[in-house]
Amino acid sequence: MSAAISTSVMLVTAREPNERELAILVSGYESDVKRFRDNKDAAAAFLKVGDSPANTNLDQAELAALALTANIILNMVSICSRYFSPRRVVII
Repeated sequence: MSAAISTSVMLVTAREPNERELAILVSGYESDVKRFRDNKDAAAAFLKVGDSPANTNLDQAELAALALTANIILNMVSICSRYFSPRRVVII
C-alpha cells in the first residue's frame, strides 16, 4: 500500500512524499483498516456518504481506509496552499 499512497501524494502534490509523511500516511491507513474491520457498521456508514454508491466488490474496510487517506492527502494540499503560497499584492 505504501507505493499506492506515495503515488497518490505525487499525483496530488506534484512531489514525492518525504519518509516521515509516507510513514504517517501508511500507519494511518493500516490503523483505519483495522478499525473498520473491527467495526464493519462504521465502514458501511462511512461509505454511504456521497453521491455514488461504494463498489461492493471491494473490501469495504480497505475502501473506507483509502478514502480517509485520500481525504488527508487532499487536506494536506489545501493547508499547504493556504499557508505557504505567495500572497498576491494588489496595488490600487
